[in-house]
Amino acid sequence: MENTKLVHRKRVALFLGAGASKTFGLPLTSEIFGQLLIRCKDHTLFKSSSNPEQSCSQLLDSLGKLLPGLNNARIQLPLITDVISLIDYSLSVSVIPITGMNRSQLQEFRDLLAQAVAEIVCIRPWNHPEWEKWTRWLHELRSSASLSVLTSNYDIVAEHPILQDLWRSYPAERELYAKLDYGCGWCAYYDGSIQPRPHTPEISFFKLHGSVNWLTCEMCQSLYIHPWVADPAAVRDRTGQDLVCCKSPLVPVIVTPSLVRDIKNSTLLEIWKNALQALRDADEWIIVGYSFPPEDLAIRSMFLRAWQSRAQKPRVTVVQKPKKDGGSSPSDQLEETESRFCLFFPECTYLRDGLEGYLSDQLSATQ
Repeated sequence: MENTKLVHRKRVALFLGAGASKTFGLPLTSEIFGQLLIRCKDHTLFKSSSNPEQSCSQLLDSLGKLLPGLNNARIQLPLITDVISLIDYSLSVSVIPITGMNRSQLQEFRDLLAQAVAEIVCIRPWNHPEWEKWTRWLHELRSSASLSVLTSNYDIVAEHPILQDLWRSYPAERELYAKLDYGCGWCAYYDGSIQPRPHTPEISFFKLHGSVNWLTCEMCQSLYIHPWVADPAAVRDRTGQDLVCCKSPLVPVIVTPSLVRDIKNSTLLEIWKNALQALRDADEWIIVGYSFPPEDLAIRSMFLRAWQSRAQKPRVTVVQKPKKDGGSSPSDQLEETESRFCLFFPECTYLRDGLEGYLSDQLSATQ
């Protein structure tokens, strides 16, 4: 009998932080609150609401009560993380930080903020100058390795180019969806049919904080995905009607930026578990646009557990863009973000030219 050996296909885990999406014009966390205020004042938020103008006015009124000095032109605007964290903490300990507001009104305020954030990050980056390079690099990476994409972002910057490429191989929508691994079972938007995790996926996407094209049923926690759209308001069935499950409308799946994140959704917990396993299995980690911040405890813990549980460590490449001010570290010390990565992953390769520089280098090396 002829002796054959199975060829090991390199496994790559690509982790995308906010800096990766920033390359294509999506806002960083530090930019969201300012955009939120501008669009509320212009009444260009809450497009799917029955009364967008009223929702904008309600959110502005609530923000003014929570932050009485908000209209002072000299103040520095807070991070959206700070604002949402304060509300989340108040809800978690059953206190109300605003005079005259009850718990249900505070929760409504919190829900409006979450909806606003989802709309602000809903940007279609297809026409960005770097998009063609990004698409080419993703295609080349997927053709040479078994790829898992992990991200804390809500956008579909990674999915769109890969799905466009796969569409050529799977002209039937149902066949394509059967090859997509989202880290959990999910429901097709058009008929609610359940898509189990494939044994041999073409691509894996682990979206740790939800996505702009995900909706869930709050009763049974079924997850509905429309892989092609970038707007939760557009995730409807083929008749154009809002999706309904258990006789209830579906709600977006977005874990908004907060220091009091408490992920209880069983589907998201399953995704986190399988994302951890993807890191444990991968031969190489490529981390783009993520600074490994101390406050991001859950993601730091996931990376560290994946690293510590392995005898053979993965190759780690970190792609970052340096701060414009150059940082304040002494000349003989590493910059703050690089220090964090080198502290936990001593042999990592730390690249400082951002995603644009990395794409140019990678594509020129393959020509």
